[in-house]
Amino acid sequence: MNGKAGKVRIKKDLDASKLEKNLVVSTAPAVGLPDETLPFFALSYALGNVLASFAEPEFVTDTITVPPQSCGSAIGLYRILEETARRFGVEVSGGHTGCYEGVELPLITVTAYGKMVKTPIKPSDGDSVILVGEPALESGWLRWLAGLSEHKVEWNQLTPVPALRDMLKINGIKLAHDVSEGGIGGALVELQERYGLNVTLTDMELFSMLSEPSYGTVLAVTNGEQEVCQELNELGHKCKSIAVLGGSQPLVKYKESDAWAIYGKPACTFDRTANRFSLFLKQLSEIDIKDLVPEVGMNVAYSENASDIGSVIGVDGRIVKCLNGVRFGSPAYGASRHVGYMLLELKKLGAKYRVAANIRLSDKITDTLRKMNMKIQEVNVEDLYCPPLRMIRETGIIADAYIEKPSVGLEGSVVLLSEDLDKMRDIMEKLCT
Repeated sequence: MNGKAGKVRIKKDLDASKLEKNLVVSTAPAVGLPDETLPFFALSYALGNVLASFAEPEFVTDTITVPPQSCGSAIGLYRILEETARRFGVEVSGGHTGCYEGVELPLITVTAYGKMVKTPIKPSDGDSVILVGEPALESGWLRWLAGLSEHKVEWNQLTPVPALRDMLKINGIKLAHDVSEGGIGGALVELQERYGLNVTLTDMELFSMLSEPSYGTVLAVTNGEQEVCQELNELGHKCKSIAVLGGSQPLVKYKESDAWAIYGKPACTFDRTANRFSLFLKQLSEIDIKDLVPEVGMNVAYSENASDIGSVIGVDGRIVKCLNGVRFGSPAYGASRHVGYMLLELKKLGAKYRVAANIRLSDKITDTLRKMNMKIQEVNVEDLYCPPLRMIRETGIIADAYIEKPSVGLEGSVVLLSEDLDKMRDIMEKLCT
């Protein structure tokens, strides 16, 4: 796993696991997305796996766990889950709800049980792989959610359940596999590994989207793709042939999408500004910034178009050095007030800075900043609260970096300014090399 979050299976099942005879079961969690979406996705993941095994869902059970400070939300989440289950056509027959220390984000796990109505058929050389649904919709939603795109995608479209229910009625489909972690490319590789048949991609326009999050789509194997796709089209589902099984070459490697990094705290609310800032902090955590962090800790503030300090988002608890590296506080409006006030003051002067951060001063850092052609201003005023802020107010000097030299009992520091979060991340990365 290389330290990355994701799915680990002890036994490789493409979808649901067989219990006995014609009974199947699937357990799936939902976490790291806005709370009100979690019941929908947990149910969809579990039910989709059951349906992809050619089984009709019978009932589901659930487990809802939330952080101690969110205990009051648990009942609301269950009510949403119960209503969502009704819309999916299943009954919640039991489960567990609780709030626990150690839980950082709400987590909903659904277990779905079903009875097989037909048996999947082992694929053969020459069979076609068809894609049902629209690729990369999930990626579009995640990017919108994290403030990286202005194109909004409705999250309740992101389910394979309706298509899979209709696919149960269609003859000629040998097996189905819903697309989840790893995108369409990952699902194709799972088919390849499970059945020992190489996958040859025939729809090359899809190549750039193979690793994009595409939940809501389904792969199906058939030897009658035209007839199957026609039936699915008539039922309102997009369908096209994308690959064939067999051949001498396995599926070629492709670049992993950066959209998967959005899952977790960067996508756990519908506040796109907070999500964008949270994603920036996650990206910073992947850089070795320990040498940039002052002894008092690093503050970072982000303002999209703030008019007061309460609408500037910062890091509650700062970014601090610890024995095992760096620990990040949580995004919070009104935190990191020193650098937040600097953004507001510079905005009054017409500057376009939206991000401010304080870092440790060193000769290497100042040399690198000069090589980057950044405008540097040495702070030559005194103030018990924030000397750079006072200097800006008194002189109106606008700079890319304000340097405070060390004094008795105080280490030197630099306040960096940038027009956007990506540029600030790039600046810090260059300062660390």
